[in-house]
Amino acid sequence: MTETERKQPEHVTSARIEKEPVFLEHFHEKEIWFCEGRLLFQAQATVSTDDWGACIRIEAENHEPFTVSGRWDVIYVNSKYAGAHYCGWRISTESPLRETSD
Repeated sequence: MTETERKQPEHVTSARIEKEPVFLEHFHEKEIWFCEGRLLFQAQATVSTDDWGACIRIEAENHEPFTVSGRWDVIYVNSKYAGAHYCGWRISTESPLRETSD
């Protein structure tokens, strides 16, 4: 398969152009909250991107390091949280736990 044949569809390319800068600015090498299913903990995130999507290496004090990923067209991201539709994981720069007043 040649490079031309492997060219990304237009919607994937535009999704990357829109989402990649936000992902890198707000989550790369930052302290985050990781959530998947019943898991919820703080960790350090390292983001890497390519034509396919984004990979986020999660390193937490009491967990083995692991990586989650998502393709550009299923990733959602803004300055406070990110995740991937259909994948079940999300990361946030703010605690998802509600503080209660005494």
